[in-house]
Amino acid sequence: MACSSIELKPSFTSGGNTKSKSFFVKVKDGGSPHQALNLGEFGSGFLMIVASYFIIQAMIPETLEGLPFGANGVFFATLAGLIADSLLEK
Repeated sequence: MACSSIELKPSFTSGGNTKSKSFFVKVKDGGSPHQALNLGEFGSGFLMIVASYFIIQAMIPETLEGLPFGANGVFFATLAGLIADSLLEK
């Protein structure tokens, strides 16, 4: 699997007063679109796992009444949801 056939290009779109940023997966000539989409999906999933860990740890206290597992429980629930989503998409 060669990663040289994939190019991520940022795209800025305007919808009313808001601006959003998204990335498109581009396949170079002779590249596999399936491979490019899979790499984009797994790459975004990995970034989601890393970002959600730090955001959850910063925003949710370790112990909270009514939330017995604290921040780690919320992170593992998020992780389970991402894994289930990736398994359902295949």
